[in-house]
Amino acid sequence: MTIRKGNIIRVQFRDHVQYASRAVSFCVYGRVYSVTKREIVVEGWHCARKQDSPKKYNPDLEVRYVILRSCIENISKLRPEEQHD
Repeated sequence: MTIRKGNIIRVQFRDHVQYASRAVSFCVYGRVYSVTKREIVVEGWHCARKQDSPKKYNPDLEVRYVILRSCIENISKLRPEEQHD
């Protein structure tokens, strides 16, 4: 399956856990922000329309998760590409 910028996806991945003896599976849902050979960046929170964004950009308004491909257990598309106005 090819994952592209704008896809709406669900990613199940292994991640480290503090004070645990093994990695644990987690899920993230969101819009693909970028894709490289090593990682997929998923936006879980972003402005729906550019005109709704504040005049002074504040990156704290958007939430992104960087998932290493080597840690992905399962990935599925929930919707095809979505345009960000």
